[in-house]
Amino acid sequence: MKKILLTIISLFLTISFVNAKIKDPRVWTNFYESCYEEYNSSSGLTKQEHAKYCSCSADGVIEKMEVKELLLLETNMLKEKTQENQTRVLLANNKLQNILVDCLSKIYQ
Repeated sequence: MKKILLTIISLFLTISFVNAKIKDPRVWTNFYESCYEEYNSSSGLTKQEHAKYCSCSADGVIEKMEVKELLLLETNMLKEKTQENQTRVLLANNKLQNILVDCLSKIYQ
């Protein structure tokens, strides 16, 4: 996960930090791939449902978050040593939490 986060951070260094929605398709791709790598059959989702969830989440991040906001979130995650603490950092962000919950609710409807 740290490798993916570092890749995303390096991409952000090439993107302007103006308060605009994220337009760089590499951010979507990195978010999707990072999400998809986390697939676990014990999660209760099929691979197809998990792929839908990741796609929806990446779409939500691109549409609802700003580059600076996402970068700050990811740098805070990098400070954490365990996966559990990194997850806590992610879910502490209300905007991201709402994106993830919205996407899960679409799958279970």
